[in-house]
Amino acid sequence: MTAFGTPAQGKDIAKQAEAIFEQVKRVTQAEGIAMHDLIKVTIFVTSMDEVGALREVLSKHYDGAYPASSLVRVAGLFSPEVNIEVKAVFAIPG
Repeated sequence: MTAFGTPAQGKDIAKQAEAIFEQVKRVTQAEGIAMHDLIKVTIFVTSMDEVGALREVLSKHYDGAYPASSLVRVAGLFSPEVNIEVKAVFAIPG
């Protein structure tokens, strides 16, 4: 997921991450799962300069249930206005 097409497009990584995790929250609600079902997240960023602010956003949304995670710096994503992309994997109970 990215913040492309949201008001956060073109903004800093923290604002884009906030928009992405709001999208993730909507998906979890629609699927009847929760953030504590998140088991793995891979985050691609175009700069490591804002990792501190990114961690604050993640901490807020993970609510103490931290998944396995990878943070990967990339030269660029599909648009210069996209600074972060998140791949999230959930365990669906049942």
